[in-house]
Amino acid sequence: PPAERIIEFINENYCSPDLSLKYLADEFSLKQSSLSAILKLKLETGFHKYLTGLRIEKAKELLLCTDKNIEDIYPECGFVSKQTFFRTFKNEVKMPPAEYRKLYKK
Repeated sequence: PPAERIIEFINENYCSPDLSLKYLADEFSLKQSSLSAILKLKLETGFHKYLTGLRIEKAKELLLCTDKNIEDIYPECGFVSKQTFFRTFKNEVKMPPAEYRKLYKK
């Protein structure tokens, strides 16, 4: 399958907590190592970094554009636990989600 189709699939399904390299490899009948190499070449970053970026962007959007609780936001973005969400958000954005919301929400 063309890399574009795989990337499109990721972009449409990034909110699924089941999305993983193994899941994609099964879905597109590829070896994980081949899939990883294809994506790295096309995205110029690793699968997990790309997926995390999509999920964090979605979380930022929900934090700023809705009044939803963080409890409701993290599962919507594909994170399986609040702890993982907080750690990842802080690593990527350099501040906790609540602080981000307070700082940037109009």
